[in-house]
Amino acid sequence: MDFRAFLIASLFFLSASSQAGLIRLRTQTFDPTHMSSEMVSLNSEVTGNSWIISFSSPITEKIKKEIRSKGIEILQFIPDSALLVRADKPVTISHQEAWVHYQPSWKWSPELESPSIMNQNSFKVVMLRTYSASDAEKLSLKLDKMDRVFVLNQDGDYFVLRANMKDLFQISSQDEVAYVESLPEFKTMDFKMGFSTEDAQPTTDITGYETGTKVMNFDSAWAAGYKGADQIVTMADTGLDLGDLTN
Repeated sequence: MDFRAFLIASLFFLSASSQAGLIRLRTQTFDPTHMSSEMVSLNSEVTGNSWIISFSSPITEKIKKEIRSKGIEILQFIPDSALLVRADKPVTISHQEAWVHYQPSWKWSPELESPSIMNQNSFKVVMLRTYSASDAEKLSLKLDKMDRVFVLNQDGDYFVLRANMKDLFQISSQDEVAYVESLPEFKTMDFKMGFSTEDAQPTTDITGYETGTKVMNFDSAWAAGYKGADQIVTMADTGLDLGDLTN
């Protein structure tokens, strides 16, 4: 599949309908039962063994067992009722609606600039994810053979790459690649409190209320024998509110 087909596929699926039984990807939503001849011709240019199977009923364990019995690897679930699989070719599965060849363009984050003739030689740093550790090993061997691709970091199933857009498109067409996105930018918080720690004086007026346990009357619970031992506790943090640093 070349760049021209990539762009046509992207535009085609952005205008897809919003009916029942849709396939909902991060990049676009479409109805697999209403595919035009244009989609068939585009699919014929796609190589690889990644497919989406849509179903007319909820996906049960019985259906999954049938899929695996035919030597098909299930990669992940896709809403509303579809599975991303790895198979040599389509076969008949109970309650199936359609088989759709998984397009490389669907793996690209919506925020990531699409490759084109104008930008195919420009370099970009991206992060991509594979489906498994074994896929990461296979992809690593393929990347080693690409002279203009630089692996900046690898951690488990994730890779950070620097490559031109043309090569990135080729990489995204590999069956091992699940998703490609721009490298997230992380910024550290640099607080300037306006005083020196050298001026701080040790304090001796510790009351026990500093941790909040006395305010919530934990002492009475502990005295009654409730220590919280062997209990599973879940914590959720909404983040840090910077507030007004001028006050």
